[in-house]
Amino acid sequence: MNYLAVLLLIVYATVSINGEDCFDKEKLNTFRKELVTKATDQVKAECKKNNSESTDEQLSQCAKKKGMDAYEECIQDNPKEDLTKTFSCVSEKLKINLDEDFATYNTTMSDLSVQDKKKTVEDAIAPCADEEEKNIHTCAIDKLKEVCPDIKKMLGES
Repeated sequence: MNYLAVLLLIVYATVSINGEDCFDKEKLNTFRKELVTKATDQVKAECKKNNSESTDEQLSQCAKKKGMDAYEECIQDNPKEDLTKTFSCVSEKLKINLDEDFATYNTTMSDLSVQDKKKTVEDAIAPCADEEEKNIHTCAIDKLKEVCPDIKKMLGES
């Protein structure tokens, strides 16, 4: 299983609970695929630094191994299985930078939201603009789980 897909699924995918979806599933799936590609490309670039002669297949295998190793390490460091912390941990260990500036991130999340949840999502993640956090995603997920029952359920906190 692709570790990045799993972690990004945790952060971005939403499951229907009582019709309370915060995000448009089709847009979200497209966005998630783009994030997986972006993250994988960053890890493959690190692999290429260590062996510039590697084929794309070898780079993919290297990225997968690095990802699984980081994931296993993060699970050991975080036995309570806080998925938000696990995602953040793996991103840090692999030096994955998926964040953009907050304004761009906020616009993206609003665009992914279902029409009647746009304001809810924007208001929920607004405090993340003032955070001194390296990872906007972690801050946003913490805020979104307070207003999106699907996120809370997905994180096993309901």
